[in-house]
Amino acid sequence: MRGICVFLVGALLCGVLYAQSDEAEQTLSIEVISDEDPGSEPVADGTAADELAAEEASEAADELAVEETAEAVDELAVEEAVETADELAVEEAADELAVEETVDESAGEISELAAEYRVSEAFTRLTWAKRADAPKWYPEKFAQADKNYNAAVAARDAGDWNTAYETASQAISALSQVVAPPDSEMPQNPAQYVIRPWDEFGNCFWNIAEFFYGNPRQWPVIYRANRDKLPDSNNPNLVEVGTLLDIPSIGGEIRSGVWDSGRPFSE
Repeated sequence: MRGICVFLVGALLCGVLYAQSDEAEQTLSIEVISDEDPGSEPVADGTAADELAAEEASEAADELAVEETAEAVDELAVEEAVETADELAVEEAADELAVEETVDESAGEISELAAEYRVSEAFTRLTWAKRADAPKWYPEKFAQADKNYNAAVAARDAGDWNTAYETASQAISALSQVVAPPDSEMPQNPAQYVIRPWDEFGNCFWNIAEFFYGNPRQWPVIYRANRDKLPDSNNPNLVEVGTLLDIPSIGGEIRSGVWDSGRPFSE
């Protein structure tokens, strides 16, 4: 009986030792696994990973937004610069066009005035040549001058100022050698004139030109020839009574002497 009890106690003790030995092996196995992978770490929390990904995505979005904004600003700046350049170009072109139109207009007015003067000179010269019997003594020259004069008038009426000026000049040139015959009693035109009071004669360059040339628009011819005799050389409206004016020849007509109220002359 005692032997049986001893046996049971021994068996129980062996079971306990065996259980402790198995637990120790499991603990040792865990330690071995831990030693084989010393760098392993616990799996990260899923929420933290999501937050990190969200932050990185937000930063990337911000950077992209900044880049797109910068690109948009650059494009806008380029567009504004182009628009400004276009506007400036248009303004400059408009200014240049205005200047050109002003120059063209002024040139046209000058050409018209020059043509008018030249045609008037040709008429004065042709009229004088008729009175000097040029058709009889200078038939070819007079015929050519008359033809050129008529062409000048037609060109002037058509607004062709250059042609009018040129053909009128040709008419004057054709009569440049025409003089009154030696035995002619035709009075010559005066070469000088003394300015009379305005209230009696209405003397001014306009009226004087009409009196001697038959054309008041020829007044600048007399003005230019007498500027140094005026109180103010730049003011043709200021003339003094008693001033001796020179009356230039404008069409080759012969001029001599000083005009007086009792002396006839060929206009």
